[in-house]
This record gives sequence, C-alpha cells and structure tokens, in this order.
Amino acid sequence: MYYNIEPPIIPVNNELNTIFKMNNGKKVSIYLNNNQILNGIIEKANNDYIIISDPSTGKWIFVFNQNIAYILFDDGINYQIEFISN
Repeated sequence: MYYNIEPPIIPVNNELNTIFKMNNGKKVSIYLNNNQILNGIIEKANNDYIIISDPSTGKWIFVFNQNIAYILFDDGINYQIEFISN
C-alpha cells in the first residue's frame, strides 16, 4: 500500500516582519546561515526579506529571511509582547 504524503504547509511567520517594521532605521548586525555577517540600517522589511543599507559603503543589501541565523540590534528593539489571558 502506498500513501501520498504531501509536505506540511508552513504558515508565513509575520512576527519577524513585524519586528523589522517596528525597528525601521535601526542599526543591526545580521548573522547569516553561511557564517557571513552583514551590518547596516533596516530600510524595508517584508514577509520574505529585509533590505538594509550599509552607510560605510553606500550599498543596499537584500537578504531573504530564510538565510538569517540571528540578528543583533545595536540599540535594543521596539517590540510589544502580547499576553493572552485565559
């Protein structure tokens, strides 16, 4: 007997996008999965990517969210935690 197993549908994580949008203009260090580090200022964010600008070079960098391992914010982050009461 054979079963047709399809991969699960993964919902889009809007929380990362929300954090990026709430922190537009902040300086960050983005650590990628390939051990590369990008430094810059958050310019735009979407569900799939973030765009940062590097003031030292004048370049703009487009990064897919799936390539991000973690991010360090130089000045902390703006983020509001939502609590759900029972």
